[in-house]
Amino acid sequence: MTQPKADLDLWTQLATKERKGAPPADLVPRCEEAGILGALAGVMGSLQATEVLKELLGLGDSLAGRMLMYDALGCAFHTIKVPHDPGCALCGDNPTITDLSVHTPAA
Repeated sequence: MTQPKADLDLWTQLATKERKGAPPADLVPRCEEAGILGALAGVMGSLQATEVLKELLGLGDSLAGRMLMYDALGCAFHTIKVPHDPGCALCGDNPTITDLSVHTPAA
């Protein structure tokens, strides 16, 4: 079974990942390239903001190590476990993505 493409098929995902930097700018297609349903992005944006606040304030259960999947057509949420990848370039044991300067807004 293939995973539906996020937002285009009304499926989206949310996970909290402890990382040591931002992903490369070209890792994920921009909204205007991939197409996106604004309301679905709003739902996930609200959930992401809640997860950030939970992490910062040390409240509730963290999504770290798990991924929340939302099926907008079926109006259902699913949570799956995501194993730690020690070889991940961003959050692994020896990350190689460490420079955030490309993500810094121009002055």
